[in-house]
Amino acid sequence: MAVLSVTITDDVTGGAVPCRVYVTDASGGAYEPSTPHVAFHVGEERHFLCSGAFEVALDPGTYVVRVERGPEYGPAVEPVEVGAGSPTCRDIRLTRWIDMNAQDWYSGDLHVHRDPGDLPMAVQSEALNVGTNIVYHNASTPTADVPTGVQSPAPNCAYSTADAEVERLHDGPGAIVLLGMRHPIPTDDLATLYPTDMEYIDIARAQGAHVDGEKPFWRGTPVNAAHGGLDSMGVVPNHFHRRKVMRESARWGAIPQETQFLGDEGFAHWILDLYYRYLNCGVRLPASGGTASGIMPSPLGYCRTYARLDEEFTYDAWFRALRAGRSFATNGPMLFLEADGNGPGALLRYAVGDPRVLTGEVRAASAGPLAYVELVRDGVVVQRVDAAEGATEVVLEFRETFERSGWMAARCFERVQGNVRYAQTSPIYVFMGTDEIASEPAARYFLAIVEQQITQASTGDHLPDATRRDNVLTCLEGARDYYRMVIELAQARADV
Repeated sequence: MAVLSVTITDDVTGGAVPCRVYVTDASGGAYEPSTPHVAFHVGEERHFLCSGAFEVALDPGTYVVRVERGPEYGPAVEPVEVGAGSPTCRDIRLTRWIDMNAQDWYSGDLHVHRDPGDLPMAVQSEALNVGTNIVYHNASTPTADVPTGVQSPAPNCAYSTADAEVERLHDGPGAIVLLGMRHPIPTDDLATLYPTDMEYIDIARAQGAHVDGEKPFWRGTPVNAAHGGLDSMGVVPNHFHRRKVMRESARWGAIPQETQFLGDEGFAHWILDLYYRYLNCGVRLPASGGTASGIMPSPLGYCRTYARLDEEFTYDAWFRALRAGRSFATNGPMLFLEADGNGPGALLRYAVGDPRVLTGEVRAASAGPLAYVELVRDGVVVQRVDAAEGATEVVLEFRETFERSGWMAARCFERVQGNVRYAQTSPIYVFMGTDEIASEPAARYFLAIVEQQITQASTGDHLPDATRRDNVLTCLEGARDYYRMVIELAQARADV
């Protein structure tokens, strides 16, 4: 056997950096070091994390070492010929192409299922500022004691250790993620439809937790959104893996993918279109992203959320920024939106009858080639710039006139073979007097989904107890009333 000894350093600081590593041979076989590391083997994703140096015993031959550290660093790929005898030594330098913290943007992953012992190394290896970790998943609990509260293994790095997910597939409402929990949620009575998600949301919020909608196509999401139960919405969710897209929704009992959105990129467009429909129903939902790393074959933070802070970084400050809507979600590119000096999350208020012209720009940047950048207004793409071949930065300038209340946001896609990488900002809201944002088609779409659930609950198949059935129906009927109200608002706007 031969030995490959590798150190990984930052090309600017020269210091060793925690990172994610792939050591493979010509046939794709993966190897792990004999030195301390964190191994990750889920599906087709096989890598290890190290603190900046490792040694691995190998047969003499040719290997490839690939090193990554989240999306702000370019990957380093180095072929290595390992010979018998003395150790083969390599120093690999990682180049940071963008420093988001220097621009007051901090990253987080809102959906994590990892061994708690992995978290200190994992968050640092992905240059992730905020980590979460779901250890209470329905009735499952951790196999060992998990420290509660927030841990901080390094400057500008913090993670929570005892988060929760309520997930009811097939005939159930889907999933919600409860982050920053102080105590486990009670799950003794957890069944397909009862208790409602809103009951768990109320329990979580009483503890100061953040509630993420996880993805927009769960059947329960229109209900939770109508009740104001969601603090953010997963628009770059765990279906987007490092190597592929898991293009499924109906299999899990979720809303079926609409046929006008085809292929892997179409799946992303459909998720974003659903997000826009919630916004068009007057629901303010910041954009978020998460991986389900540990269940899904994705590195921690592959799908992530960036939030812009206007205060010193802490775990709580980051979530305050996210809830304020100062965010974008991504699994690759960085995306910035500005209109008259305002960014995502801004609420701009003007008098009725005084049309406002907003000028600004969308800027996308990435380590890899971009495909296009788009400005979206009230769910419709109003402007697009296609990237030149190989371009890694694209700017879209705009001038938009608002005569009625609405919103605008930005999105971009990379040019990547066999996968989908994209980003979506939270919206900038524009309110003209007392005019409300309301779309009849969007509200009717969600109303139909809620009414299907009312019919399901009324049969009693999953709710034989009348008291529980009435409890669930009350929640569903409240959501139905909300979308009916939005329809009335939209019709009144059309008459003006």
